Amino acid sequence: MKFSAYFIVSAVALVPHALIWYYFSLRADDPVSFIALTALITFLLSMVFIFFAWVGIKMRARKS
Repeated sequence: MKFSAYFIVSAVALVPHALIWYYFSLRADDPVSFIALTALITFLLSMVFIFFAWVGIKMRARKS
């Protein structure tokens, strides 16, 4: 695959996260709330990534 394809997919994948982050950041009343929301969103998306990576590893191990 060409590098440009990876770049395009990566750029497009950022859009939903940025929109969600922007929506919730508008609701923050003060800087502490903003930082807490940013940390929470980062934590949740990291957990989703870790979970699906773990599922992928388990599925590959099951096939072999």
